Amino acid sequence: MEIKCDKCNSIYNINSSKIPVKGAYVKCKKCQNRFFIQNKPEKVEKNTEGAKKAPGKNIHEQNQENEFSSGVKDIVCPKCSRRQPDIHDKCFNCGFDYKHSKSKSNGKFFSSNSIVDKFSELSPKKKVVASSGILSIGVVCLAGLYLLVSIGLPWLSGERRSIPVNEDSYTQTQYNQAFVAWLKKNLWQDYQDFGHQSPQWDSKVKKVLDKYAMYRLGYYDDELGYDIQSDLQNIINSGCNDPRLFYILGNVLFRNGGDIQRAEAIVSTSLSYLEQSAYPAFYKYFAANKLIRIYEKNGYDDNELLDPLYEKKMRYLALAAADERFGNGNQRFYFSILDYQFEYDWGSHSPRAIDNYMEEFDSLENVDPWIDCMIRGKYHISKGWQARGDGYANNVTEEGWEVFRKEISTAENYLTKAYGIHPEYPEAAALMIHIRMTSSGLLDEKDWFLRAVEAQFDYGKAYTIYQQALHPRWGGTHKAMINFGNACLETGRFDTRVPRYYLRTLKLISKDSPSGGGAWVKPFRKRGVYKKVRHYFESTLSDPREGLEYYKEYSAYAVYAWACGEYEDARQIKQDLGENFIPEMSDEELDIEPSNFLNHLSRT
Repeated sequence: MEIKCDKCNSIYNINSSKIPVKGAYVKCKKCQNRFFIQNKPEKVEKNTEGAKKAPGKNIHEQNQENEFSSGVKDIVCPKCSRRQPDIHDKCFNCGFDYKHSKSKSNGKFFSSNSIVDKFSELSPKKKVVASSGILSIGVVCLAGLYLLVSIGLPWLSGERRSIPVNEDSYTQTQYNQAFVAWLKKNLWQDYQDFGHQSPQWDSKVKKVLDKYAMYRLGYYDDELGYDIQSDLQNIINSGCNDPRLFYILGNVLFRNGGDIQRAEAIVSTSLSYLEQSAYPAFYKYFAANKLIRIYEKNGYDDNELLDPLYEKKMRYLALAAADERFGNGNQRFYFSILDYQFEYDWGSHSPRAIDNYMEEFDSLENVDPWIDCMIRGKYHISKGWQARGDGYANNVTEEGWEVFRKEISTAENYLTKAYGIHPEYPEAAALMIHIRMTSSGLLDEKDWFLRAVEAQFDYGKAYTIYQQALHPRWGGTHKAMINFGNACLETGRFDTRVPRYYLRTLKLISKDSPSGGGAWVKPFRKRGVYKKVRHYFESTLSDPREGLEYYKEYSAYAVYAWACGEYEDARQIKQDLGENFIPEMSDEELDIEPSNFLNHLSRT
């Protein structure tokens, strides 16, 4: 018996005797699509044996006719709209529970034939009324479909669309400038209010705190870290035992890759003194969090040691939510700290730590409304995914789906409220992209993406989540991803990270390639790709400068030229950089061992 994949049109021959009476689902070896097949009735096989196929009908259409002749009705999943035979209790595509829905409607669940049957039973007068109603609904649906195709699905439909570019748009650079100014002000003010002061070192403390505010951005090379480390050591040697300065010294020592054991001792001492001081909870959170990271770096896995620290850090982080320093336009600074804490690390301390946070948070008063809605929205997203798990839909339990839908719905309510409070902040809109990937609504993923980039043109999380939404796993296509990557590059905003999402698109598609045989390079070797890669790097690197970030980006240029098969260019770039070339960028960018990259480059 010949069958055909309804997605990629691959044709297979199988033994019809192995197909169950009710039919079965099979998986296409080429595209991994699951589709339903059913054996042809014996009388049909006898009557059509040796005969030609009916003109104008392909195998898929003939299989559909066989399904109807066998009496099996189709149903359309009310959740994902996938059409399929009414022989299973759950949707094979999204896991929606038909049995549960039928029980709520007294066992009635409309099939593709049931509406026609009901219509035929109506009187002539009622048929006219019903026809008018159906016609009106049809007009509305067609208008909605036009808007959806022309506005909502331009990238998914393959149409090239640009990302709105406004030179006056708020960007990450402006956010960083505001954050540094805010941090400088609060670090110095808190030192004056709670720190160990002395005319002997106060002026030096002011300078080192200003340096540290810049260092906290993470965009500066190690030299700044070494300067801060040296300045702090001199201040401490002068007799200053301020616990906040101790923490900064331990943090910089850890980040610079220095003596980890010494960093552990300094941060541990800092946390102990901070807990006895009047310093705000904000600082105590950072000390507890850094000590956990140091312990994990050192390989500690003792829950008796780590659990109390996790509980402490989340309690201090929750208490900081009510700190007035995070009001009056500074709410985003708090959420940027909290955001990654609510990302689930399956099997880690995260679930328990997040619950500890919410227990403390629920007892607070005078929390900023936007912060409150964002925290609760993020919390319910985390709880939903905890119940669902991160596997494919067909592996999720019925209970998992029920909890997931409830939590996501609750999260949506909080996030839309947060967006209404501060539409000029991109965080809520970006998280709504994630919500729309798992539920339907008036605004789709692209609508929320455009709202997020309107608030901040280069808000990275909006681009990252939207790229995920365009991935085949979430109903998108590689073509849609490429179109989006092209749109990012074509913004021409090389003063931001937006054009770099073109490179990220190539990497994501490359990871979907079959392992072995060098298939991963195919996205990079397509016609016109290297021209765009070269345009990106030459535009980004057009202003020669020194520093680690510049050399890393220049080294990445060699890595991508190599991936695109332009070996001469890759070797020339490596030669131009000389001792400043960073081979580790092959691992950071494309997960290629630096030694393998260098060996292959030298042979080609």
